[in-house]
Amino acid sequence: DHAFLFHYSPREGTRAFRLEDDVSNALKHERLGRLIAEQQQRALAINSKMIGRTTEVLVESTPKKQPHWLAGKNGQFKTVAFEPAGAQLGQLATVLVEGATSQTLTGREIPA
Repeated sequence: DHAFLFHYSPREGTRAFRLEDDVSNALKHERLGRLIAEQQQRALAINSKMIGRTTEVLVESTPKKQPHWLAGKNGQFKTVAFEPAGAQLGQLATVLVEGATSQTLTGREIPA
């Protein structure tokens, strides 16, 4: 679901540091772009399967783009932004997932 991807750069103290770096920066960046696009496509497919399901969210913050909503992480460590129906920061909220991107689930709180 998540990947921390970077182009190769020499790191002193590693075995690869002693090898010749024979790949151009342009090719490194092109390969990194392909990996990021693939990872985002896979993450979107995984997250889209959550649409229509409920998930429990530990409420942690207010999203910058939606100041009247709340956001937090669910048990799979996915970020969930949602329209609240009474939940407060630090509480658990049950959220019906109504949308997904490669990085975030969105929805609305189901009142207890």
